[in-house]
This record gives sequence, C-alpha cells and structure tokens, in this order.
Amino acid sequence: MFDSFLNPIVITLGIMYTLYKLVEVLAHRKERLNLVEKLDFSAGATPLEHIGRWLMPLSTPSNSSFSTLRIGLLLIGIGLGLGIATAIPHIAGITDWEFRGQVLCALMMVFGGLGLLIAYLIEQKKKKQ
Repeated sequence: MFDSFLNPIVITLGIMYTLYKLVEVLAHRKERLNLVEKLDFSAGATPLEHIGRWLMPLSTPSNSSFSTLRIGLLLIGIGLGLGIATAIPHIAGITDWEFRGQVLCALMMVFGGLGLLIAYLIEQKKKKQ
C-alpha cells in the first residue's frame, strides 16, 4: 500500500500520536474527576441528563423536539437518495462504476439537503403557530 519510503514515517507518526494521546488522557484525569465531583445529583438529575447537557449544550427544550425531526428527515432523504441512485444505473444500463459512485454521492446529498429543507419549513410553520 505504501512505498518502502513512507513506511517508517507512518509508523513513527503513529507511535508518536499514540504516546501523545496516552499522556493527554493521564494528564487530564484529575480534571475529569473534578468535573464529576461538581455534578449535582441531589436535585434528582440523572447522569444521562448531565451527559446530554455536555453533548448538546446549546439545545433548548423547544429546539430539542425539532432535532429529532431534522435527523429523521435527513436519514429519510439519504435513504431515498441511496435507493434512487441504486436504481438509476440499473434502469439506464450504466456499467461505469466511477459514474455510479458520483451519482450515489450526489443524490445522497441532494435528498439529504431536501430532507433538512423540509424540516426547516416544518419548524418555521410550527413556530408561527
């Protein structure tokens, strides 16, 4: 896969990166323990709620219901793009694999974008009500 010239470079960089990450994990251990100690579970909050706040700090309760809609419509759009991109070369009799890959990527992006656009329009309609 790599030329004999690149092998030592890639291996050296991989080892250096692994050592760096190991030192980073060990160095930030105390910081992580302090964060866990600061969590307030006395108010009835579960650890999953705290993790959710860390993962999506900008989400608000009104915005979180729309995130499900966005993700759902995005995945539906990507699925439609995959289905149509698979059918087009069979219908047209295209055997060029490079062209099939381009059609697949393009249709996944187009239908995924349409899914997000539909989600945006639904959000705007709900916010006006």
